[in-house]
Amino acid sequence: MVVSEHVMSSSRWHPPSLAVLPTEVAIEITSRLAATSERPMDDLHSLWATCLFMHCVCGDDAIGRRMALAHFRCNMSWNELASYAALLTRLTLIGNPNAYFLTGIREFFREHRSHQPSLYELAHAITGGHNVAAYFVTLLYRNNGSAGDDDTARWFVRWVEGEENSAASNGSGPRMQSNKGCRLCREKATQMFGPMTPLPLAPVRGDLLCAGGGCGVTFGWPKKTLCCSEGCRMC
Repeated sequence: MVVSEHVMSSSRWHPPSLAVLPTEVAIEITSRLAATSERPMDDLHSLWATCLFMHCVCGDDAIGRRMALAHFRCNMSWNELASYAALLTRLTLIGNPNAYFLTGIREFFREHRSHQPSLYELAHAITGGHNVAAYFVTLLYRNNGSAGDDDTARWFVRWVEGEENSAASNGSGPRMQSNKGCRLCREKATQMFGPMTPLPLAPVRGDLLCAGGGCGVTFGWPKKTLCCSEGCRMC
């Protein structure tokens, strides 16, 4: 039996096209790539060039909001300063939490700032789930001479430790509290800024009195540190 050339060609296998995906699915897949890739910009550029459909998908703001800056920030900020500054501005404008954090740090420590610098970008980073930003703001509010500031700092500590919905410990006597979240945030901050700028020393505990021995002592495996109060675990 003779099979026509048309039938044979139509039966050949064709690789699936990204364009057959629903747009929202393509955006979600590309967003996950941007959030987890070691070279997100290179990967996005490759996808961007595949077809008109992916060209449109890669320009969606949802992808930029989830892009992981940490993987390429140091190299790009040194070697492609103008491109990095433009990218950081773009990602900040569309609501990327990491970009909000880095922009907020730059604005807070820039020259000729006011005596009461804005925490606008850092607040948006925290809202986006950026715990390192919450830890940083905690240090800014820590021992700032106001009971309201101390309360704000304690609230941010509870946020970092995953206890933002819990009430402050009072009326039930002292209890030991973990500062695992704070330590993790400080380690991440060291990784982010250590190669370029030394971190400031951890703030002193001021007039907050420890409830007893064992506060701040690391023990066990995996290592765990318990503190006697919310004030102590800010450090």
